[in-house]
Amino acid sequence: MMARVTTCRVAAFIFAVLSVLCAKAGTNAIELFTRAIQNNSTAPNYVLITVINDRTKEARLLCTEAPFLLGAIHIERQISYDDAGCRRVKDLALGNTNRTFHFARNDALKNLACAYDDAVLTEMRSVLKPLPNEEIRKGFRCDGEGLDKLYVRKRARDYNAYRDAIAHILLERGLLPRRGCVGGCLTVDE
Repeated sequence: MMARVTTCRVAAFIFAVLSVLCAKAGTNAIELFTRAIQNNSTAPNYVLITVINDRTKEARLLCTEAPFLLGAIHIERQISYDDAGCRRVKDLALGNTNRTFHFARNDALKNLACAYDDAVLTEMRSVLKPLPNEEIRKGFRCDGEGLDKLYVRKRARDYNAYRDAIAHILLERGLLPRRGCVGGCLTVDE
């Protein structure tokens, strides 16, 4: 009987710890998303979202720059780009805490075109997996060296695919990637 009570207590403790960790991970994802949406600079952050094509019912998890998501919402909802419209679109994005967005208009979906495929994502996952987050933060410096070599030395058409796949992985790891405003290179916010 005592062993059974101890087992139940251990199981309850493990469940409590996992619940806290899962809640923290979800909160962190929402925090990163919020920071990215609120960034109005010419060096935008990336967001990791699920896009559902309402016409085909196809769903895809993808990483895109926050302004592209906001633009797609403007297009889908036909909201103006004046100050009030921009505030409304940001409110719509920020109110979507599960980060799943539905679109039916072709132009809105085109605004969210994904540059990378699953093969590139898998390749970059295997390269980045063994690296600690601090090494990743320091490795993306916009100087063409360090971890920048993972995408800057690719052919022109592959540059964005590899850069954006890396951003996808960084967001999964709880890091907030940003595209540089001039060269389009990748950095990681603190």
